[in-house]
Amino acid sequence: MSGRSRVLYIEDSALAIRVVEEILGKRPTVDLIPAMTAADGIAKARSEQPRLIILDLGLPDRSGVEVLNELRADESTSQIPVLVLTADTDPEQEARLLVSGALAYLTKPMDENLFLALVDECLSSG
Repeated sequence: MSGRSRVLYIEDSALAIRVVEEILGKRPTVDLIPAMTAADGIAKARSEQPRLIILDLGLPDRSGVEVLNELRADESTSQIPVLVLTADTDPEQEARLLVSGALAYLTKPMDENLFLALVDECLSSG
C-alpha cells in the first residue's frame, strides 16, 4: 500500500460519492473509502486512519457538526484534516466549522479545481 493515500468520505448520497470518486480518479494514488452514516464514518476514521476526511453535514444519524466535534475530541483522529463538503451555504455555519477545526468548507456543486488543490495539499503534507 506504499505510495497510496486513503481518503474517507462521510456522505449519505451514493451519487455524491460517485462524483467525488470520479474527481479523485484524477489522482491515481488515492483510495476513496465511503461511509454513508456518521457512526460508520467515525468507526472508519479510527480504524483506517485516512490522510484526509471529506465530511458532508446532512447525515441521517447525526449532524456533520457533531461528527467533526467527535473526530477532533478523539486522540486517534484529532490530527486528520477534515474538509467539509456540503450544500449548506450558511456563512455562520461555515465560520463555526472552521473554528471547530475544519480545514476548509466547500459547497456543492463544488469547484473541482479548488477541491483537488486542497486534496493535493493534504496528501503532500505529513
